[in-house]
Amino acid sequence: MKPKVIYLIRHGESEGNVNRSLYKNIPDFKLHLTDKGKRQAAKMAREIAREVPRTEPIRIYCSPYYRTRETADALRKVFKKVTYREDPRIREQEWGNFMVDKITKKVDAERNGFGTFLYRIPGGESGADTYDRVSGFLDTVYRSFENSDHEETVCVVSHGFCLRILLMRWFHWTIEEFEKIKNFRNCEIVKLVLNDKNRFGLVTPLRKRPYDRAIQR
Repeated sequence: MKPKVIYLIRHGESEGNVNRSLYKNIPDFKLHLTDKGKRQAAKMAREIAREVPRTEPIRIYCSPYYRTRETADALRKVFKKVTYREDPRIREQEWGNFMVDKITKKVDAERNGFGTFLYRIPGGESGADTYDRVSGFLDTVYRSFENSDHEETVCVVSHGFCLRILLMRWFHWTIEEFEKIKNFRNCEIVKLVLNDKNRFGLVTPLRKRPYDRAIQR
């Protein structure tokens, strides 16, 4: 049984969002939410609870990073019946183990000029690599729909880039279409709703870049 609604949620503001130099000494997955990020997560959970009764069973898929876990915790505090699954396939795009400022700035410039989907980060991943593992994750999600008692509400708590890749895979976007989409804001909710054709439609407007990066280069 397919769920009626799927919420895609980027984590709240993290320590790395505020102070990028932390990546030099702290592994990306160990960065926590800031106090602001925790407030964002609590607000996000309340917004979803306005649409979904708190007593209704929900399913949460979560990246194993600390900041996504802490964001998902806000949902687990609000909803009474939660099936919770951590899945490494929806982790952040890998940028290598530790980042050095001068290298990161060089990579940022090269990546923006080359295109974020196909550019391979030295010691890390390309967007295409992320696409492959997200495809495996979606295969698992699709198979879960075969269960007759599947929850009607699903939340996927992940990272901005990974969630855009997920949408690209789901809706079969081209690389150029993917590059036009801006990253999600912290704790932004993107909503997919099952329609009368038994297909999921994207009902949340996505922010777009003012130009097509692929054409500009």
